[in-house]
Amino acid sequence: MPMQRQRWKWQQEEWRLGGERPQQHFVPISIVLLSQLCDRDSRRHSCLPPPFVYLAGVSLSLSLLYIMEHDNLCQGPIDDTLLVLQRGHRSRVIWEANGRGSLESTTIIVRRCERELRALPSPSPPILKLIKQAGFFGLLNMQYMQLDLALLTALVERWRPETHTFHFPSGETTVTLQDVEVITGLPIDGKPVIGRTDLDWAQMVEELLGIRLEDGAKKRGHKVTLQWLRENFNGQVGENDTQVQIEQKARGYIMQLIGGVLAPDQSSSRVHLCYLDLLRDLTIAGQYSWGSACLASLYQGLCHISAADSKDVGGMFVLLQVWAWERLPYLAPGRVGDRPPREGAALFGRWHDKFRSPDLATHVVGHYRHSLDMQRPDEVIWQPYSEELIESLPPFCRAGRHIWRAKVPLINFNVVEMHQPDRVMRQFGYRQVRPEGSQALDRSHSMTMRKSTRDWAVEHAVHIAMWNDRLQLVVPEGLPDILGAYPDSDDYVTWYKRITVPFVSQMSASLDKATKLFRSLIQPELAEDVQEVGRQGLLCMAAQEKFLRKDPPVHGVWNPPAVVEDRVEDEGNARPKRRIRLCSDKSNHSSV
Repeated sequence: MPMQRQRWKWQQEEWRLGGERPQQHFVPISIVLLSQLCDRDSRRHSCLPPPFVYLAGVSLSLSLLYIMEHDNLCQGPIDDTLLVLQRGHRSRVIWEANGRGSLESTTIIVRRCERELRALPSPSPPILKLIKQAGFFGLLNMQYMQLDLALLTALVERWRPETHTFHFPSGETTVTLQDVEVITGLPIDGKPVIGRTDLDWAQMVEELLGIRLEDGAKKRGHKVTLQWLRENFNGQVGENDTQVQIEQKARGYIMQLIGGVLAPDQSSSRVHLCYLDLLRDLTIAGQYSWGSACLASLYQGLCHISAADSKDVGGMFVLLQVWAWERLPYLAPGRVGDRPPREGAALFGRWHDKFRSPDLATHVVGHYRHSLDMQRPDEVIWQPYSEELIESLPPFCRAGRHIWRAKVPLINFNVVEMHQPDRVMRQFGYRQVRPEGSQALDRSHSMTMRKSTRDWAVEHAVHIAMWNDRLQLVVPEGLPDILGAYPDSDDYVTWYKRITVPFVSQMSASLDKATKLFRSLIQPELAEDVQEVGRQGLLCMAAQEKFLRKDPPVHGVWNPPAVVEDRVEDEGNARPKRRIRLCSDKSNHSSV
């Protein structure tokens, strides 16, 4: 025992998950206590042949005690008819490496070029008016946010390209059209974002942007650099600018929003000119479903980066981060409350704050991976957006609520990804039942822009017809979801356990198995000392879990400064003078 304590040191608070062999920390709890049990019973029943110990007619093989061994753990799925891409998935490689691979502690690389755009001055009122008209005000009002790549990496490990959902222990969940509209304010109900890629780009740029497309602005394919756009379109207008010039400058700024925030590609420095043609008439531009195009690009990025051999990705991953903070509050940082919410902003605006996370191991992949592996049903907030909250947001955050549950293809030129809300009905307040077969992996799933001379409206005519019929493809309401945690006997739970991958790391699977082994010892038909070993083992498991599992943060609430009016005499005229008194009370807080 002294040697084991010195070797494992599983109680050190400095222990950082995600190291070389994190699974070793759970060995002494399970093996040592169970070995003591077997040794004691072997001495008591010396006539029993090793390596078996009989407990009330139950044969317990000593080989089963080594639950850390690879051969004794199975990642799943039991039924592999759904998750057909598991062999090349990140979760499979992490599982098989078992603490020895580099992928286990490596975070993904998210390509984005948003910081430079947010550093530009606020657009002039005429430009701002046109940005609102085109449907991008919600995107413009989003502040720059640092990404927690460790959290995003752990989420990617649970993303399934076969279903376009995250497979959590308690069920499937995903980013839906509702999340896009509520969090970002992008319009979701409108024409699909699609068009031609066989146009005269130089002529179109000169016409719609009012500037010649120089060689330095055009890069690989039919894209322009975001740096070139920033240098020429900073959102400011001149005194003598005509309406045509103002519209040109607005288009240049919106192109930066598209390439830098809405749908950044893996280059993080260019944007395709195909979007510019959709901004020809800015009044019509507001009729496009920019939110569904954003979600299509995010789905595509998640499907790409979930493969074990992928390292970097594009897409609006800041949307995924806020989505996770809203639905998984125990993984969210605490808001300090030092900044007021952005006026007229979507839900993203309430995260415009400073963060304080003393109890959250941010930027440690192993911590997030283990937290998701051992997730309890009550740790998922299936409906974070109450009706009161939705009504408090600007109208554009709920304008498309009638298609939030539409089972339709999401279209962004070459990208077509299936939106399947029937798999996540608990996010809409309805009981989840076994869903129909997934439509995520069709032929369009791997199309690229490499063959750029296409009319994508013709290429995706079938998907466009489905999108145009979206009101008839809304998933019907189900029974109210009032159960909370579903029982093991539930039909959906039984099915889900067979088709999912419950654990990403062997460490978490070992902890779960050890807990079940100890719990199985607490049976009335077993001897009292056997049950005591089980109870002591569960106490050790609980102590381990308490150290690793954190409570949701408490968020600070913005207290606006008090305004006091004094009367100041100035040349015989009394006028009010505003004096601001900052409130020093920081004790007002509210939970998520």
